[in-house]
Parts: sequence; structure tokens; C-alpha cells
Amino acid sequence: WEDLAGVAPGVLAVPEHRIQYFTYRGVVVWDKTRRIDQVFGSTGGGKTMSDVINACEVLTLADQEVSSAGAEDSGVEAVGGVSTSAEQEESSNGEEHCTADCGRPNYFVAVQVNSESFTRSARTVQEELTRRIPGFGPYCLPVSSLHLTLVLLRLDSPSDLDTACRVLREFPQEGQRLLPPTLILHFQGLNTCA
Repeated sequence: WEDLAGVAPGVLAVPEHRIQYFTYRGVVVWDKTRRIDQVFGSTGGGKTMSDVINACEVLTLADQEVSSAGAEDSGVEAVGGVSTSAEQEESSNGEEHCTADCGRPNYFVAVQVNSESFTRSARTVQEELTRRIPGFGPYCLPVSSLHLTLVLLRLDSPSDLDTACRVLREFPQEGQRLLPPTLILHFQGLNTCA
């Protein structure tokens, strides 16, 4: 192989037989071993590079719309990312299969911790840890970022995300009958941590 800096503009520095796959924004669009070809159309799969580009743009726009709409109207905010076809690629016979992280959560539902007494206590704990362990400060979250994670979700499409947001918006009315009138958590022994 030649030094990449010394190669002329029209010369392919990596031998063609060494190329295993191409990706576009995390989506595998050409893979030699799995016979995926959404660039040149050699496998006859029907999908083209423009289909992949359009799908990525649609998912990006859907993420932005849902995130901004959810944050404005009901306190429901989408945090995460809708999966792309990198996680569900087509095999040569057209069936979809998952990659290694296909089942992993890509969203979480959390409640922001904004109790004045809790944030004051958290700030005190962080200050004490920082005092006792020099260099610990950068690892502390700002108390305004503290939250309680309720559930992790796997949402694979914009419609899954819309459904989850709708359920979360409806939960205060529907879930009220499932919850006690008020939920108060009491913690004891926190000042004995050393």
C-alpha cells in the first residue's frame, strides 16, 4: 500500500479487493460478504442509494419534529434516536435481520428530580465528595440534570415514537387511578456514606 498523503487525486489508495462494506450515516449500503448493494444495484434488491438517503433524512426530520413538539406542549421529550436500517438490514433474500444491538434500548422515560430539598441535599453530597476526592468534580452531574429513569424502550420507527409519546401524554389521566394520591419517598442513612 502507498502512503495516503502521496496518492494522486484519481487513484484509489485502498485495493478494491480489500473493501468489505460502505456505510452512509451508519447505514450499511454495500457489503461484499452479505451481498447488500444499495449503491450500484448489482444484487437486484430494488433499493437505491437515493432511497437510503431519503429514509435517513425522513428519520432525522421525524426525530427533530417529535423532540420539539413533545418538549413544547406536555413536558414529554424524546431523547434517543430512531433506529435506521443499519440495525435492520436486508439479506439477499429480502428478509430483515437484526445486528448485534438491534434489541438494545434507544430511548428512556425519566422524571426530572426538581424537589428543592433533594437538589440541596444532592449538591451537599457532591460538594463533600469533591472535597474528599480531588478531581471528582467533573464526574458530578449538575443537579438540574438529575432524573429518575422509569423505563427503557426500544423504538424502531417514527410511528413507535409517536405511539410512545401519545401514551406518555395520556398517562397523567389514565395512570392516576393506578397511583396513590401522593408519592413521597423517604431516604435514611445517606449521611453515613463515607
